[in-house]
Amino acid sequence: MEIFPKFSHYSALAFRGKLKDVKPAGNAKEWSHEACQVFQDLVNGRIFNGIVMDRARHPAPNNFPENFLVRDMVLTEQKEQCKQTLQALMIQAGLAEAEGIM
Repeated sequence: MEIFPKFSHYSALAFRGKLKDVKPAGNAKEWSHEACQVFQDLVNGRIFNGIVMDRARHPAPNNFPENFLVRDMVLTEQKEQCKQTLQALMIQAGLAEAEGIM
């Protein structure tokens, strides 16, 4: 099922998500600047299919009044020839490690 293009332009329909079953490489607590830049380069200007696999309440950052939902996502580019997940691309680049089942 594809999302109608008109819905991809409304930020009000956005939600907080994270890549399922991956973590920063090398037991780092946060994503490196390089990992964030590679992630941006991989997703910028592209359309992805997302599957919400799980959701959980997480403590909110300081500027939020309460807990908020974060959705664990599996993302694949919306192209016939692209069969890899965004998680796999980050792992192949050495910027992420698998955790959980993936």
